[in-house]
Amino acid sequence: MVYEGYTVLDKPHGLGTAYYPNGNKYKEGVFGIKGLIEGKEFYSNGQIKFEGTKLVNGGYGPNYPIRGNLYNEKGDLMFSGRFEYMKSGVGLPLMRYPR
Repeated sequence: MVYEGYTVLDKPHGLGTAYYPNGNKYKEGVFGIKGLIEGKEFYSNGQIKFEGTKLVNGGYGPNYPIRGNLYNEKGDLMFSGRFEYMKSGVGLPLMRYPR
């Protein structure tokens, strides 16, 4: 299974869960046109990678985290709070905090 949940034009939209080819969860939560908006992301080994909220980017590039928890591949909490960004030279956001 690749994805289960709501779709719009055959793309994840609304509440759903996406899976890695090995069957582990990849993302779960609320999806928008450019990916996950709110929910959880996982490493392919099944450990949680991120849980929180992402900014719905109306311009170029993907949605990116604005508030939540970030974990390493072992499941240890690395950061909790608000993510800060600045504009980069190519128009994509560059994470300022945490580094």
